[in-house]
Amino acid sequence: MYGYVTYADRLTFTDAPTAAAGDRTGSTLGDTCTCTGTCIALSARCAPSPELFDRVCWLMSSAAQRDFLPRHSGQPSARAAWTDPATVAADFYRRITATCEQAWVRPRHAGYIGFQGASSAAVRTALAGETDHREALDRMRTLYRTSRTPKERHT
Repeated sequence: MYGYVTYADRLTFTDAPTAAAGDRTGSTLGDTCTCTGTCIALSARCAPSPELFDRVCWLMSSAAQRDFLPRHSGQPSARAAWTDPATVAADFYRRITATCEQAWVRPRHAGYIGFQGASSAAVRTALAGETDHREALDRMRTLYRTSRTPKERHT
């Protein structure tokens, strides 16, 4: 389940499980913003005004990160806000920090989402005993190769 601070009053979140004590937590982030739900993006075509620049700087300020964003159901991106016990829902952040810090970030190429769906089906058929695990892995390798453009295949 994705960690959404807006559900922290109804659900208890914790780090992803590991196979053995001390192992790296096993999780995947959808992108660099998923774990905290926080992103600010400006188009390359954008010419930021001084007002926009000031707003972005304010959003990244300690006051906004530790107080304003959490109080308004936003998720701070600053580590200082995550570790401050005074931050709203601080327990939520404390409980998922290791998972976020150790997670694997999924590939961002255009065909990845299609690969993910199709390979999930291959995993399901193998787990259901409908196909051999080697066959499922071969299928997933093929799906991954074909999910990338010829240029991406060489990078």
